[in-house]
Amino acid sequence: MVQCLLLRRFTSQILLFCLILLVLPPVGAQAQNQAAITIDVQAGYDGSYRVSHWFPVTATVGNDGPDVQGVLEWSWPDGTGSMYQHVIDLPRGARKQVNFAVTVDAVPRSAEVLLRDAQGAVVARTRVRLEPLDVGQFTIGVLSSDRTLLNSLVGMQFDNSNVSGVSVLHLDPALLPENPLTLSGIEALFLHDIASADFSAGQLAALEDWVRAGGQLVVSGGASAERSVPGVASLLPVTVGGLQQGTSLVALSDLAPEAATAALESVTTLSTVTPLPGARLWQTTICLQYTTWAMGA
Repeated sequence: MVQCLLLRRFTSQILLFCLILLVLPPVGAQAQNQAAITIDVQAGYDGSYRVSHWFPVTATVGNDGPDVQGVLEWSWPDGTGSMYQHVIDLPRGARKQVNFAVTVDAVPRSAEVLLRDAQGAVVARTRVRLEPLDVGQFTIGVLSSDRTLLNSLVGMQFDNSNVSGVSVLHLDPALLPENPLTLSGIEALFLHDIASADFSAGQLAALEDWVRAGGQLVVSGGASAERSVPGVASLLPVTVGGLQQGTSLVALSDLAPEAATAALESVTTLSTVTPLPGARLWQTTICLQYTTWAMGA
């Protein structure tokens, strides 16, 4: 009788163990699934963001394993900010780009992007490093093939007591957001030597809305104008013509601190322009044209 009870108990334990094996995924299956999925994240402006302002996040998700349907999720550590989610379908071999508009009122220096499957299990995750900008920083976004352009402006002092310094952030033109809200953390945007004609209609619309809301757009002329101007010509206060060589830049020294003009060449090549109605001229011997749209320029 005792042997029969022991046998029944032993048999029950074996059956229970077998049921557990059937329910649980094979050993290493979850790790293999995570390895098959990659998440690459570009967040903020060159990794920086302004507190309480919307900023862009671009997540590129690739899948080299079995089909996955689930939710891509952005979250802050310790619940310091809101969670953002996007439903995503990832068949084998897929590579998809997901854009988030994110904001936070705290000053976290990291966030996490993870992918949950249809059952809510985390199948892939990555941590994102972020750098909050000082409240008083004047932020310049640079869209240029030259990653050193305007870096000399960092540390420049302003007469305006509300500005504590300058941040120069180099942006990827391909990731210029189509949501104007996510440009609100940038005061000025400088375009130089990039093919602005490659911007999408959504990017150009966002750029125009940002200017109208107070953003300051600066587009370089001279030899790079044939690349920088075409896509944004409708936003400029002038019609850009041919080139004028051998022009002195000495007059510009009256418009900026000495530290910002020390590196100016004695002469350079400029673009000839025809002002449009409403354009204004800075009073210098060099023709600097600008216009104001609502709050922007």
